[in-house]
Amino acid sequence: MGVGETIFFMHGIGGASENWSSQLYELSNKYRVLAWDMPGYGGSTNLKEDKPDSASYAEAVTNLLDYLSIERCHMVGQSVAALIAARIASDSPERILTLTLSHPLTGFGGLSAKDREEQRTARLDLFNSLGPTRFAYEKGSGILAPNTKVEVRRKVVKTMAKVRSRGFSQAVEMMSQTDLRHLASGISKRVLIIGGEYDPVVSVKSCKLLTKHFGNCRVKIIFAAGHYSAIEKSDTVNGVFLNFFSGDEE
Repeated sequence: MGVGETIFFMHGIGGASENWSSQLYELSNKYRVLAWDMPGYGGSTNLKEDKPDSASYAEAVTNLLDYLSIERCHMVGQSVAALIAARIASDSPERILTLTLSHPLTGFGGLSAKDREEQRTARLDLFNSLGPTRFAYEKGSGILAPNTKVEVRRKVVKTMAKVRSRGFSQAVEMMSQTDLRHLASGISKRVLIIGGEYDPVVSVKSCKLLTKHFGNCRVKIIFAAGHYSAIEKSDTVNGVFLNFFSGDEE
């Protein structure tokens, strides 16, 4: 571990770089800490493809790392961004120090063509019918733990309400083509999976089952947290990050 090492944080389908504000502040005294806005989110432009795959997003990440002269980093992908992080770790392991998959979606790539299309269409139709603001207020709070602080709920909902339609749809397209379990077989780096006790999106059981697909993997469940443990229980999660990045298995 050292100040020269970099942590690169990637948010999920309803987020933005600001989801990592606690990590940017608390971990920066030991690491160079960066968080991006995924293409089509925040201040980032959309990808050119209508239906990008995980390789398209991975290329955007590695191009950014090249621009910033970052050869290797501790990579953290939350929710749908776990698919991007895993793709980079599989295809470009030389860019990865460690890999953290926080509340990782596994994608629909392992489903039949019919089931993939059903899952894809359901998510796009729901978002398009509600619009980003209503989608955020109806869905955002529900993926947090029951006793999450009011200010945390407001932050999650406010960020989700700013999601742009094209960015969301491109992320869904990527998710519909990707299978995290398939990517896992090509990953040799140390892997940490973080889950939330009350996460309704990625269950504790799913997190534990996912570990068997990796060669060197451990799981950490954050108690009293939902799908956004890095915001809901930031102090606890920051401690988990520091232990893992430094090589402390506990």
